[in-house]
Order: sequence, then C-alpha cells, then structure tokens
Amino acid sequence: MQSLEVFLYRSPEVSYTTLREVCDLMQTVKGPIKFRMLEKDDSLSVQAKSAAKSFRVKSWKQLFEEVKEYKSEKALEDAFMIFQLTLHPNEYGFYAAVDEKTKSLSFINCSYQDLFPDSTLRYPIAFNIVAMLLLSRLFDKYNELDTLIHQTPRGCLLDWASDRKELLFKMRTGDLCEDCLQVLKTKKLDSSYTQQLFQFLDAFSQQMKFKQRLEINPSVLKLEIRGVKKEIYFPQLGDLKVRLTPLEKTVYLFFAQHPEGIELVDIHHYKSELLDIYNKLSNADEKITNEARILQLCDPRDNSLNEKIAKIKSKFELAIGKDSAKNFVISGPRAGLRRIAYFAN
Repeated sequence: MQSLEVFLYRSPEVSYTTLREVCDLMQTVKGPIKFRMLEKDDSLSVQAKSAAKSFRVKSWKQLFEEVKEYKSEKALEDAFMIFQLTLHPNEYGFYAAVDEKTKSLSFINCSYQDLFPDSTLRYPIAFNIVAMLLLSRLFDKYNELDTLIHQTPRGCLLDWASDRKELLFKMRTGDLCEDCLQVLKTKKLDSSYTQQLFQFLDAFSQQMKFKQRLEINPSVLKLEIRGVKKEIYFPQLGDLKVRLTPLEKTVYLFFAQHPEGIELVDIHHYKSELLDIYNKLSNADEKITNEARILQLCDPRDNSLNEKIAKIKSKFELAIGKDSAKNFVISGPRAGLRRIAYFAN
C-alpha cells in the first residue's frame, strides 16, 4: 500500500505544544499512514493561552470550510486527510467528525481540559484522530452511523462516550466489538491500513493504563537521553519527547552529570563544563555567542539560571504531570544542593 499523508494543524486558540505533542505521538507507530505538521518550532513564541476562555459554537459546515481553506492555502490536494485541532464546540457536541462528501476533512474538539490533565491531553486527541481515520472508511453517509454507534458502552471504538468515564473506558479497551469487526470485514480495507490503526489503539491503551498506575508506583517511569543532540525521551509513554531549548538542555544535562548535587552559588566554577555541553548542542556558529550565554547563566546577578530551571520544571510537568515530574526536575532548597532525584538514586 502506498503512503498516505495525513496533516495535522491547529486553529489559533490551540497551543503549538498540544499540536506538536499529538503529532509526535502519532509518529511513534509506523505504517502506510504518515503524519505531518507544517508549523515550525518558531511558533513556540506565540502559543495560545486559552484554557480559561469559552469559545462560540461553530457549525460543521463552518469547521469543514476552515479545513478546506487550509488545504487549499497549503496546496495539500494530495493529502489523504487533514485534521484541524480546535477548542470551538460544534453544533452537535461531537468530539470529532469527518466531512462525508470528501472523507479527507476532519476536525477534533480538543477541549478536554476539565476531563484530562495536561500530561494526558494528547491521548484523547490522538485516539479521536484514529477513530476518524477508521470511521471515514466505515460509512458513506452519517445516517448509517445510527446502526453503528453504541449508546450503551461496550468498550468499543464506536461507543457514544458522553462523559469522561465512558471515554476512558473505550480508550483503555482500545478495540472494536464483534459487531463492528464484522462491519469492518465487509469493507475489505487494506490490511496494512487497519493494522496500523489497531497498533495505535493498542499503544494508547497500554500507555493510558501505565499513566494511571504511575500514581501507585511512580518510580517505574524511566528516562532516556539519546543521540548527538541528547534528546530526552520517556519510552514507556510512547517515546514521549520533552522538548528543551539547547540552553535549557545544557542546564539539565549538567545536573544529570552531577547526581551529588550542586549549589547554585557555585555554578560559576563550572563555566567550562557548561560551555562544553552547550557547544555540542547549540546551533550558534559563533563561539562568542555561546560564551556570552554561559557567562550570563553563571552570573549571580542575573536570573538566567533560575529561569531555565523553572522552564525545565514547567515542561516536564506539562509532559508527564506534576507528581511524576518530581523525580525528574532540578530541585532542592534555595540555599542548598540542587539535584535531579532520578539520577541521584
């Protein structure tokens, strides 16, 4: 089966971080469906802060028109499907929907803030993307869904989940019931396509269960640092990547290399070590620029180091949750040793 390109993009009220994390998650399972996003990392400076706002209801027609306009604007005529991530509720209150005419336009309602913590928000979004990829091939007209959707939950992908409990139930199950499997068989879809979708469902199910069990035993969560650029991953969470800037990563790797702990007032003694790490990670070509940034980091009159430590903490908490992050952030008393508990154990 040839590759099928699926593009994800966000409407302005959705943060770049949400889009990036969902796309990262969708890229962890390999197969004919290739997930892409066109937005670049420079958008990090204009992330949306909209959780506290309420948004007006949009019609399906309007939402599909927005996706159609994006498709035309970005010249994505050959795309298999395009998903808009939005916080705007829709007229029927669906978590997601597919345009029945084209089968290539879809929206995902990402307003799960009251249902899921930030660290698991990507899972229901990704789950509904998979659901739309499957549903778009199971029906021709929406009225056909009346015979497919289950009002009473079965732990099936086609359950009508009206609340968090029911949505979690079908996410943890991650499967189709026997009746829906029979419908799927009649559609005779390419096996590599359906296999990848079921691999997604299996992965999401396992990761959601693992996340919930972390509350009982947080020490089982493992961190890996990989490659030349020392990227930070949590393999048990679908290879979740914590995206730090080169300077933030320099600070993190420095403390990882000093499990005994370092007092912040002593950081100036380690300028050469910090500069060596930063030179290997930074894209800056001029050594003068790198040295200036490290000097600023080590200057006790500057707040640069504290800012980096705070940003690192915020990014880890957003990625894996506040409780789980405690073992992986740089912590310690204001006037004492700072360390990363995970590396000190």
